[in-house]
Amino acid sequence: MYKFSKISLLILYPVISLLLPILFFGTLFFSISNADKEYAGVSIAILVSTIASLILIILASVYAFQAYKTKLFALQPDGTRLARVSDYFAAAFATFIFGNLISNLLKLIS
Repeated sequence: MYKFSKISLLILYPVISLLLPILFFGTLFFSISNADKEYAGVSIAILVSTIASLILIILASVYAFQAYKTKLFALQPDGTRLARVSDYFAAAFATFIFGNLISNLLKLIS
């Protein structure tokens, strides 16, 4: 599960943060330009974005738990670490995800 969550984080986070907003606004502007009364494409884009974000939060939680459980970033007795470059990127993405989640929750509170 650790490798699956790491690979999924490395692929899914850039897709959600970069590609989905472009597709969402493209769908929205296309619907507005055609003067459609139904915004089915926009609602589907919102649904896909919401589901992908929830999956991303779950995968980030699983990755953070597994990295903590295996002490991935701890210094080993021989002076090396078990973490590779992809682990550092996945940890950074997980930090961005949790930071974004906390930021959104604080915005909802205030």
